[in-house]
Amino acid sequence: MIDRDTGTRVGRRLYIGWDVGGWLGKTDGLAAYTFGHSGTLLRQIPGRTVSLWKELEGQRWSLERLLRLLDPMATLDRFDRVVLAVNAPLGVPARFTQAIQADIARVPEPEYALERFADWRLAYRVTDRLVAKRFDVKPLSPSLDRLTNNGTKARAALAEVIRENPQMAVPPFRPDVPGQTRMAAIEVHPAVWWSEKWINFTSACIPESQRGDDANALDATVCALNAVWYDVAATGIARGRFPLLPPVDPGATPAPEIVAKNMTPDLLREYEPEASEEDRAAIAQEGWIWAPDLLRS
Repeated sequence: MIDRDTGTRVGRRLYIGWDVGGWLGKTDGLAAYTFGHSGTLLRQIPGRTVSLWKELEGQRWSLERLLRLLDPMATLDRFDRVVLAVNAPLGVPARFTQAIQADIARVPEPEYALERFADWRLAYRVTDRLVAKRFDVKPLSPSLDRLTNNGTKARAALAEVIRENPQMAVPPFRPDVPGQTRMAAIEVHPAVWWSEKWINFTSACIPESQRGDDANALDATVCALNAVWYDVAATGIARGRFPLLPPVDPGATPAPEIVAKNMTPDLLREYEPEASEEDRAAIAQEGWIWAPDLLRS
């Protein structure tokens, strides 16, 4: 490829959604969108549910192989920018890490008299608490729920991908600079897109006729949609209009004049004025859910 453009204004772009299942399960959902040089949607690759453990048959996990489970003829080198959106926790609560690593006599004391279970920092990360509050969705614990199974699998897979692509970004652990970084992976939360704030928008991008009966495939499609949003918001391309969205009812949420924005760690104070210094310090270790936000033009 000549004159590779790693940004998103001109270059060809691939957005993969991965709804992560358990280590040995059969519930990994995969889906993708591709965009051309003009910024127009080229293709929506329908989601499907697979068993990575079975389908890859002992092969090393790689981004290329994930893509080929969706399209056997596809290759990563066709794309100038690739974003993988992962529905699995890529980190655990800082308080949990302290609890399992410390000498038994130095384990942090329990958090007594909490008003809400969601405030328990052993169970929930800063980003889990914030997303649950902002979008009125139920938080799941990366340390105490079954998500630990999915999270360790996602982290192991991303480590393999990074070994093949040492410059791959995984924000906030490994910074992403759109326009310079060619590949990135982000953590996302599909339930956000079906929240009251976003359900009209999601329904416009993924109409009911395209949803089918495969819940894992649908979640993967939503993850891929989040990957597109992440890049649109990070780069400002198609300002004032989301590239997947056809003309919609002006009363829909968001309306076409809404400009894409991401919830980002550096704006934590804006989202949660009462966030503590411990919260701010924890983000770099715990990770961040890249949820969609709005910026009115």
